Amino acid sequence: QDPWGYCTRAAEVLKYKTLAHLCLTHSKGNFRRIADIGCGLGWLAKDLAAKGARVTAIDLSPAAVLRADRSLPPDALEPVFAAGSVTAIPLANNSIDLMVIADGLFTWGFDEATCEEILRQAAATLVPGGKILLMDYLKVGDQASFMRIARSNELRVTRILPLHDRPWYAVELLLRPLRHQLWCQRVLSNLNLARMLSLVGRVLGRCGSAHICVMA
Repeated sequence: QDPWGYCTRAAEVLKYKTLAHLCLTHSKGNFRRIADIGCGLGWLAKDLAAKGARVTAIDLSPAAVLRADRSLPPDALEPVFAAGSVTAIPLANNSIDLMVIADGLFTWGFDEATCEEILRQAAATLVPGGKILLMDYLKVGDQASFMRIARSNELRVTRILPLHDRPWYAVELLLRPLRHQLWCQRVLSNLNLARMLSLVGRVLGRCGSAHICVMA
């Protein structure tokens, strides 16, 4: 089951495609040991493992870890799933090439001091030259704080990618009372419509992005 609609809601599908693309291409193939913190039911972990990465996927919910999707091609290495907290990351220092914290720091409601401590721990798990990929759902007023946190612990931001997806979430909110109707489900799963709405978000500038990806 997919209680959040991550596999069916068009903007969520595109969001995870963007994350996977950043993981696999920004590093030019050098980042093979990837940690997915807050992995949920393992959608991103599965995608990365299918493309050759060695993935450790961690979620606070033991139930999510047990239910995670482990269906992979025969030659793919199954992700290692574990229950754990982002505030006490259960990984050894110098063991990870790339750590992904998606829909995390602000979505989970941590204050700035806690976010900075989380990133300090995350940075300690990285090998020399390793990276942290952050993505969060942000109110417009939270964007400056998010970027300030991303640059904490002497992290050097190397890429910022706004997803221009706020118009899509506005449409979802508008259609929420009708979301159980078949025609509405078809609209909300339409990738082409989501891409068209992202063009509107691009015109809106910083106000048009609900999600921002940061590589540091």
